[in-house]
Amino acid sequence: LDLRVHVVENRFFNGHVTVTGLLTGQDLLEQLAFERLGDILIVPDVMLREEDDLFLDDIRITDLAERLKMQVEVVAADPWGVWDMLDTLAMEYEPGLDNRVKGENP
Repeated sequence: LDLRVHVVENRFFNGHVTVTGLLTGQDLLEQLAFERLGDILIVPDVMLREEDDLFLDDIRITDLAERLKMQVEVVAADPWGVWDMLDTLAMEYEPGLDNRVKGENP
């Protein structure tokens, strides 16, 4: 997998707040619109309201995906959440990998 990390400044709070959970959908839209993002954008779940798919500024994950014209996936903001997403993507993008990992022939 080819992964890229993009730094997004929190302009909603004038750049003075550096907490991931306080980034907004608009911050992502404005700063990622012209970046080479690849096939999927992965965002941590702490960026969304609890039990919802909304950012602080009421932009939905589906809105973000539609406006960036790409798939957006939400992952748990812990090492296992990221690991699970990377494992899933590896299986989807490299057919037969799941069998090779298990020691079987594809």
